[in-house]
Order: sequence, then structure tokens, then C-alpha cells
Amino acid sequence: MKNILIPVLACVLSVAACAAAVDGISFEGLSPIDAAAFSIERADKDGDRIYQFTAKSGTHAREIVVVPGDGLKAEAAEVQYPQGGTAERPFVENGNIYLTFAPGEKLSLVWPRSRRGATLPLRLPEIVGREQPARIVRREVIERDGGAALEGAAWIWHPDAMQKKAVATLRTTFDIPEGAAINAATLTFSLDNGGEVRLNGQVVGKQETNSSSWMKLSKNTDLRALLKPGRNILEATCDNFIPGDAGFIASLDMVVGGKKMRVFTNNKSWEASLDGKAFKRVKNAGMYGAMPWMRFDADGIARQKPLKKSCTTELAFDLGISVPPGRLFFVGDGFRREVTSVLKPGLNKVNEARDVKNPRLIWTAPAQGVYDLRCEYLTEPMGVVTPRFFWKWAGERPEEWKVKV
Repeated sequence: MKNILIPVLACVLSVAACAAAVDGISFEGLSPIDAAAFSIERADKDGDRIYQFTAKSGTHAREIVVVPGDGLKAEAAEVQYPQGGTAERPFVENGNIYLTFAPGEKLSLVWPRSRRGATLPLRLPEIVGREQPARIVRREVIERDGGAALEGAAWIWHPDAMQKKAVATLRTTFDIPEGAAINAATLTFSLDNGGEVRLNGQVVGKQETNSSSWMKLSKNTDLRALLKPGRNILEATCDNFIPGDAGFIASLDMVVGGKKMRVFTNNKSWEASLDGKAFKRVKNAGMYGAMPWMRFDADGIARQKPLKKSCTTELAFDLGISVPPGRLFFVGDGFRREVTSVLKPGLNKVNEARDVKNPRLIWTAPAQGVYDLRCEYLTEPMGVVTPRFFWKWAGERPEEWKVKV
């Protein structure tokens, strides 16, 4: 239901107007402080009687009591919230309407020409129930790194042919102790643009030479049979037929004699040659994850963008032997999600895949039943004492929530 307010009478409350009628309604118990904190506009649209309230205060929640007149019945009114696009029945007691405002909130008190339905959608008020104590944990989650085995390795190439079309041989040596059992050996690599990798002269991996081959991660997961005691040689013949950055990156991860052993590309233990005869120390073109190559995702593809990161906010809380009545909301700044359906007695955990600012859990009234209010009295500036009302769920009244007079 949309209402376009056409103000035919505007009244900004002042100290002198505290108890005055505003064309069909009046107010009770309104302090000078509260009176100055509200403005009201009256409009009639398609037979509906509409009063639009604006709480100008940006620091305190406020409550006012509206006394209907001019033949209006409190039970026939609706409260509409333009910001949320929702409506609800107002809280009514002794024929009066109690309106509770969050700081700066706007709402419309409407007497519709005809009832539009037996039930209205319920709005969750900004001030609700009690907060549930909770333990808050934030975890940063990163997309799985398909090239994690390459961490610490570098893209290497011949120092004289970085940006040119060229074929380069890159090699290193390492030793396996005599008599040591070789328990595992996995090679992870990629070439820019293509070529083949050899272990002790045997081809253990190839990549086709094309413009996108370097974006694909390659693996050989069992090289135990090719390793030998003493000196071993790991080498690659790589080509860069497309002008631009060239490179080879690799990590040979082994378990030898029950201990981890690793051979990886770097500019300290690798050498390069353009003719297969004269070798120079390789050039380090960038560590794994550097531009232009980036990291490989879970599918082994370098998608030219950082791996996705997200933050998960988790709240843990204990409900004891039973789940209380009412609804529970996971709330944060600019965020609200109902979690009632997943609750169980005892320890509960709720998660949200984002960094929720000021996370908390709040109980509120059940979807059905009479709303009760909690009231406490605040001393405002100038010594004026005013009530502040809080919504609570219907049913049994906890002793500490009874109104004190």
C-alpha cells in the first residue's frame, strides 16, 4: 500500500502545544523536550486519514501517547513505516495509541477508509526484546589456492631474453642420500609459454606452446621411480614464441627417508642457457602470485585476478535446556537475519559470510500474540523525566520487566 502524503495541515509541536489537539488527535504526558523533538503532518488520501510523524532527535529513542478523537478508534489504526515499506497494528491501551520512535525515525499513523485485511505484516522494531550474550569469532576465508605447492618459488628465465622470443634451458641439481627410501615425489609446474620438464633425462611434464598455456597449472604426482641416490638433475626446455614476459616455475616436493625435501625454482640454485652450452644464473622474474601471472585457483587456472577473500562472522551462545519463545535475530550495523529456525537447546552457532559490524543477537516478540512494552524512565536535560518504552515478546512477564511507577 502506497500513500502519497499531501499535507493539508502541518503542525510542528512546541511547548505551548503539548496537550493541544492536532486536527483529530491529541497527546498525553508529552514533555517539552519530546514536544520539540517531533513534527506532524496531516493528510487525507483516497479516504484514508494520515498523520506523518518525524522524530527529529538523533540521540534518544522516544515514546508518545496519541489520543484519537474525531470519531477515530485506536483499534482501527495502522502504523506504516515508509523506510521499510511495512505496516503493523499499533500498541493500544485504554483506547490510546503508544508510538515508539528510534532516533530520526519516520512513520505514518493511518486510519484506512476500509480494512485491507485481517492481518498486517509485522515490522521488527528498532528497539526489541533483550540481547542474548554471545561469543564472537571473525575468520578470514580465502579461496583455495590450487598452486599452494608453489609458494616461495619464483618465475625464472634467462637473464638476456626476458622479453624476447627465445628457447631456454633451465636446470638445477640436488642430492638424494644413499640408502634413503623415497616415500613420495610430486612435481607442480607451469611454463610461459610452453615446453617440457625432465627429471634425470626423462620427460615428466609438458605444456603446449600457445598464448594461454601458462595460465594452466600442471602436475605429476608420482616420480619416485625416476629419483636415484646421489646427484639428480631437474631441468626444463622452455620456449617463449610470443613476445612478452617469459618464465618457468616449479616445485618438486619429496619425502625422502621419512623427511620432507623440496626443490623449487629460484635465482640461487638454478642456471639458464640459450644454446644449451653456456649457462648463467637465472633471472628472478617474480615470486609465485606476482603479476602478470597471479595465483592459480582451485581449478588450476590463473584467472588474472587475486583469489577471493571473505570474512565469516560467527556467534556462539548457549540456550540452556530449552529454546525460549519468540524470535531470534542475528543483527549488525545495516544487517539483520532471523535465525530462529536453526536454534536448538544447548550450544548454538550462527554464521554470516561477511564482516558484520557490531554483531549481536536480539530476541523479539513472536509473530502472533499481544505485544508488551518494557518501560524505564529517563531524566532528560532540564530535569524532565520521560518514559522510554521497549518492545518485548508476549506471554509471561519476567519480574524485572514489569513497569515501575
